[in-house]
Amino acid sequence: MHRGYAGCRSPKNHLICWNGKTGAGTDGGGGMALAESSTARHPVRICAGDKIMRRDDDLIRTLMPDFEDSDEPLLLAAKHLSMTHEECRRYYHLKCLADAGFLEESGRYGGIFRMTNAGHDFCAAIRDDKIWQKTKVASASMAGVSLGIMKDIGVGYLRAKLAEMGVPLG
Repeated sequence: MHRGYAGCRSPKNHLICWNGKTGAGTDGGGGMALAESSTARHPVRICAGDKIMRRDDDLIRTLMPDFEDSDEPLLLAAKHLSMTHEECRRYYHLKCLADAGFLEESGRYGGIFRMTNAGHDFCAAIRDDKIWQKTKVASASMAGVSLGIMKDIGVGYLRAKLAEMGVPLG
């Protein structure tokens, strides 16, 4: 067996690690069982299967406006052992959005997300389908860009569209 993540494989092909150490189990209610030691505070779950997780910008574009349009100011995305691949993908992308500053994650073990002002700006920049398509084409021409740059590209196209409509932008 390999060290690191490859050594953390459980019988159901799920990977569970606490600070690089193998762990498995639930809290009895289907949630993540947490280790008691102070060095094992943050469990990390790698999704089921052997697929490499890649950022899906279209999924991000779906997640952000859905969250913004909800009636709740917080989104709960709890980690648990029986997460489906789709749940893992969504959680991973929420974490990417938090890394980019568009969401803020809180809670003792994470999993509670709030949209930041930058997240609302990102939604405004990519809401229009034509602007989103142009943004994707522009970012693909650079072999991919950060979410922050995608937001800037979207804002640029939005500003151009507003200027075409005669809206003065100082």
